[in-house]
Amino acid sequence: MAFSFRLESVLAHRKRIEDDKTVVFAATQRAVAEERAALQRLEEDRSGSEELLRDRHQSLDADSLRFTYAHLEYLARAIEGRRIRLAAAESEAERARIDLVAAARDTKVLDTLKTRKREAYDYERALIDQRESDDANARRFVGRLRSAP
Repeated sequence: MAFSFRLESVLAHRKRIEDDKTVVFAATQRAVAEERAALQRLEEDRSGSEELLRDRHQSLDADSLRFTYAHLEYLARAIEGRRIRLAAAESEAERARIDLVAAARDTKVLDTLKTRKREAYDYERALIDQRESDDANARRFVGRLRSAP
């Protein structure tokens, strides 16, 4: 008789759920990385514009100054919006991580149960094999005693 875990279908279902949660978590991590990269690009652009304004302020005409300040205002608004989106993406990633941890815990519980059931089965099989071996040896011993002169 081979080992059979009665909850194998439930374990397989839990593993599929965990795999799905892993995919969702990876997607949210990618979204966080993209938001961070976009925020960094905006901050670098702002830094470059501020540096240009500091270095060449006196040599710029009124229109260039107005456009540069307007661009800096645009960048400030864009950075603030990107920070809000980054915070939302990080929050979503944290929720996905919590869901993944819960799914992994559920899977681990059943996996541990399966391991323990397998160990108990192996132990019982070993006991049965040992008893059969002991019985066979006892029968041989008794047979030799009877056939001895």
